[in-house]
Amino acid sequence: MFDEALVGVYRDLLHLEVGARDATELGAVVRNIARIRASLDAVEVRVANRAEDLNADGKCEPASSMLARNGRTSQKAGRRTAARAKAAAQAPAVQDALAAGEITGEHADVLANAAARLTDEQRAKLYADQTGLAKAAARMSPERFADHLRGIITAIETDEGAARADEQRRQTRLKKYVDPRTGMYHLAATLDPVLGAIVFKALDDQTRAMIYAKNDADLGDVVPTLRTDWEHVAAHALGALLRGGKAKTSGVEADVIIVIDAHTIINGAHEHTHCATTDNIEIPVASARRLLCTAVQHLAITDINGQVLDLGTSTARPNRAQRRALQAMYSTCAWDGCDTALSRCEIHHVTFRRFGGPTDLDNLLPLCVKHHHMVHEGRWRIELTPERTIRIWRPDGEHLIDSPLQPNVTTKQAAHAA
Repeated sequence: MFDEALVGVYRDLLHLEVGARDATELGAVVRNIARIRASLDAVEVRVANRAEDLNADGKCEPASSMLARNGRTSQKAGRRTAARAKAAAQAPAVQDALAAGEITGEHADVLANAAARLTDEQRAKLYADQTGLAKAAARMSPERFADHLRGIITAIETDEGAARADEQRRQTRLKKYVDPRTGMYHLAATLDPVLGAIVFKALDDQTRAMIYAKNDADLGDVVPTLRTDWEHVAAHALGALLRGGKAKTSGVEADVIIVIDAHTIINGAHEHTHCATTDNIEIPVASARRLLCTAVQHLAITDINGQVLDLGTSTARPNRAQRRALQAMYSTCAWDGCDTALSRCEIHHVTFRRFGGPTDLDNLLPLCVKHHHMVHEGRWRIELTPERTIRIWRPDGEHLIDSPLQPNVTTKQAAHAA
């Protein structure tokens, strides 16, 4: 049942008038909505677990089906909730945090997804400190909690993820067929993280180059909206690559970077190990060790603050070392909460070039097109501290948020654990 505080919050939301609320008050409203939603997720978790008990006695359909049918949701949503319930049942502290509105259903889903790939013995080790898991989830976004869990799981896996890497390579597939009704060709690929990073990077580089090219024989005189449609141009980019071409000059190299913390390189996997592509897709440490012997990918080894060497330049365009450094530090747009992939971002000079801003790493940030436009044309203001915390102000001068460097947070934890 709801506690009295949550009942009061819900009552206030039902009678809320938003017309006169400012941005700060709206943020408080959204946080209260999240608390109520999380508490309802906790009720649904208990319902799902009870349904599974009844199903075991032949008195109820499987929880996933019951939830989907009565909740009028998809079977996929029903299965997700059933998996969330199973994970929460094994970690009561996490379930309690969900009921209290301290974490969200997404946090529970992250835990369920992480636990699903473990053996029973490994899962028991993961849940051994369920209170610690609940506290970590409460202070992190779901994305950062997923990173946190990956570090714990890497430490649990005695082979540094080698078996998992082998299984991922076994699951790598490419399917192709022609639809006889439309005559259209279809491709569907499932790739292991290393191969996937290589393919995605090459496609993104070629796509961006073709979008920004003034004249491109591969696209011809297509409708302008199609020319800037990423997925449409990406299909032509694939064709260009398969015909033996390579990414055209676009200011971005087709290098693939694997980011790993120094403590793992020196001492092996630990609870806070960070080893991932620049899209923040986990790579087993075993794979990173193998890549140390190749020249196809680059390893970016981070320090205690998750930062890499600064190499300045007098030109407006960042050099290769600077772009690699940004790739090592950011997997997405640097704006707080934005999940646009780094491959689709532009490099922004925090102090504008026209005001003398240098093309040095401590003056560069990756921003997606939307947030880059907000800073330049929308009069939003940002600053970058030496620790790479981004300070953001609204156009009216109100300070919005201070956002620390996020993707390499596990690197900082690793250094303290060393």
